[in-house]
Amino acid sequence: AKVDPGEVQQRLAAVLPAEFALLSVRSVPLSAPSLSQELEAAEWWIEFLPPGPAVAVAPDRWHRAVREVVAAERLIWHDRDKKGRPRQRDCRPFLRGLGLLPHPEQIDGGRWLALDAAIDPQGRSLRPEHPQSWLAEALEVPLRIGRVQRRRLILRPC
Repeated sequence: AKVDPGEVQQRLAAVLPAEFALLSVRSVPLSAPSLSQELEAAEWWIEFLPPGPAVAVAPDRWHRAVREVVAAERLIWHDRDKKGRPRQRDCRPFLRGLGLLPHPEQIDGGRWLALDAAIDPQGRSLRPEHPQSWLAEALEVPLRIGRVQRRRLILRPC
């Protein structure tokens, strides 16, 4: 049964937490592409940690490593295809932005970074493991992923 978008907006707004603002609602045909196919980008906050408290990474090294990753012409990712064969892919087209965040909860010499990653029509994008690998290489220090927050999903313009 078809439902009025205005009614849907009122009902949803009534149950959403106060920090959520539902700006608009519109009807979407059942034949329309799935929402995942309409995604353009994702923004993440990712905490990267050195292997332990004994390995300190100075702030200037973090800044240099981020600049190096952002400036790279190619960002190669090594993985395996569905049949288990090794492959490498250039993920540079997916990196829209990467930057250090001033975060009040820096622990164990770690740093929070903001990742802005493009999403292609097939749903391919970057995952936190990608910048982890590239930053670890630039820092010459193994990194662990701490806390991860996907902050925003960005839809393609209508």
